[in-house]
Amino acid sequence: MANQYTRKAIQDEFLDQLSHKPLNKITVSSIVQNCRINRNTFYYYYQDIYDLLRDILNSELKKTVDYCSDSPAWEDWFLYAIQVILQNPEAIGNLYHSSQQNLLHDYLFESTGIIMRQYILSVGQELKPQPADVELLTLFYQCALTELVEQWLENGMTDDAEKVIRHIGQLMNGTIREALIRSENLRG
Repeated sequence: MANQYTRKAIQDEFLDQLSHKPLNKITVSSIVQNCRINRNTFYYYYQDIYDLLRDILNSELKKTVDYCSDSPAWEDWFLYAIQVILQNPEAIGNLYHSSQQNLLHDYLFESTGIIMRQYILSVGQELKPQPADVELLTLFYQCALTELVEQWLENGMTDDAEKVIRHIGQLMNGTIREALIRSENLRG
């Protein structure tokens, strides 16, 4: 239990510092000093700051994958996936404007891919869409949603993310099912 506590303390301290300063200004020294641990303890868990960041994003991705089975709406899944952004806007803003922006992009892209593939498969459960069409639809929505979030980050996160996602859900309602029906009909 102490190991999980220490690891969580390191992660929390990192996110707190990232909320107040750019990624390239955060040091292992400042993290260990504020956590009141020694450097060896930090290096027991992480190779460096970027490894710590990847671990936080990977943990969020695992939570998203687990959550996806609990709700029938892709919007709920997607909003859950971006909770790390919504709960840490300054930290994620600093990450987005850093040289490690690609880690955030990869997290968003992978999360939305998992979400949309699982959603598309659940919508098409009783249909027989072509696997290539499922992958194409997944990629389309994956790219669109990732870019939507990145534009939102670029514009300073001023819009209400939940409101926008719910509205997109209303606009898209039924379109994935219709596409899967067309895919099934193209098969014959």
